[in-house]
Amino acid sequence: PHFTRSTYILGEQDSGSPGNDLNLGDLELYPSLTWLGKWTEGTHCGDCITPFAGSLITLELQNIIPVTPSMLYKIVIDKSNGIKTFCGHGANNPSITIGTDAPGSIVSQTIENSPQMGSGCPKNCTSNGACDHCYQTCQCYDGYGSSVDITQSRSHDCS
Repeated sequence: PHFTRSTYILGEQDSGSPGNDLNLGDLELYPSLTWLGKWTEGTHCGDCITPFAGSLITLELQNIIPVTPSMLYKIVIDKSNGIKTFCGHGANNPSITIGTDAPGSIVSQTIENSPQMGSGCPKNCTSNGACDHCYQTCQCYDGYGSSVDITQSRSHDCS
């Protein structure tokens, strides 16, 4: 969710330039003798709910070193690739998934444990609303927030 190589700035239209794709083998990752990787940049859509939807890292197993089925492997995507979060997201975000096209395997699986990225919302919306981690605003439940904000269902902290 919201990963990019672009130079766009959140909330500023036309503030940067799009990120470019990295071809198979150009993505710096470790262990590089086992895997090849590529990056596909998602589409920038300004202030939409899912900026850079479609951003994708693809890993391909090389035949140089065999891997053991059912064994867990740690793959590190190096910072030198310039892939970053465009905006934050909550912990254990269900839209962060991993998939495979191997025969007889699970096609797509949610990554169960992922950390929160970004600052989140003030006072975690005082448990009276849902946090939009990207824009760091609360979507307040009915009856919460200031009288002005209730009509817009937004408030600083939904108190």
